[in-house]
Amino acid sequence: MRLQIEQRTDLALRALLLLSGREQNMRAREMAPLLASTAQYLPQVLAPFVAAGWLASEPGPRGGYRLAADLDEKTMLELIELSEGQIASETCVLKGGPCGEMEYCAVHLPWQEARTALVERLDQIPISETDNEERDDV
Repeated sequence: MRLQIEQRTDLALRALLLLSGREQNMRAREMAPLLASTAQYLPQVLAPFVAAGWLASEPGPRGGYRLAADLDEKTMLELIELSEGQIASETCVLKGGPCGEMEYCAVHLPWQEARTALVERLDQIPISETDNEERDDV
């Protein structure tokens, strides 16, 4: 069993944290080495965040990315769902498809409870509080 997120979600989080507190735009080619990524891949990862209004993206010589949202008001759940899509709540942990209405597996109820708790917790964590260097409880 795997409970994991994609590397692109980690990259998006690190990019948002990198841009926080900066007033000037930062180009993908400037960001990429700081994030251990490439200037070609970074725009693909950040595109959903531009579309959602979290980031502003400007072309041209003075262009680049800048934070357009308050990371105190955005949660880890929102970030994960923007990066990876909606967290499926009706997917069977065993079959990978929809849960059967009459034929639930033996772990259905505990798994649903745990999934609900995880989603609720992720929705309580502001992105601004995810910087490992600033957290004492990690």
